Amino acid sequence: MNVLLLIVGCVMDMVSAIVILAPLLVSLGRVYGIDPVHLGIIMIINLEIGLLTPPLGINLIVAMSAFRENFSSIARGVLPFVGLMLVGLLIVSFVPALSLGLQ
Repeated sequence: MNVLLLIVGCVMDMVSAIVILAPLLVSLGRVYGIDPVHLGIIMIINLEIGLLTPPLGINLIVAMSAFRENFSSIARGVLPFVGLMLVGLLIVSFVPALSLGLQ
């Protein structure tokens, strides 16, 4: 599911992806016993990482025009942050008690 959401985040804006995928993933999450709030957190993190990665990288294009830099320098500058977000995504995805505050 994480890989699918990362790919969707790369090519689609967040609101459209949520409107299209949320009903499908919530029903799938119910089958596998995933809390809907936890699933929503995972979706938002995945889609945001997708917005920061090429080929489309909508947030990168906005930053490119705001800072008047070329696409490659913006993409290189954002790589450490994408790495940290991926680590956070792995923690949230595989340790649900931490993200929901459960014991």
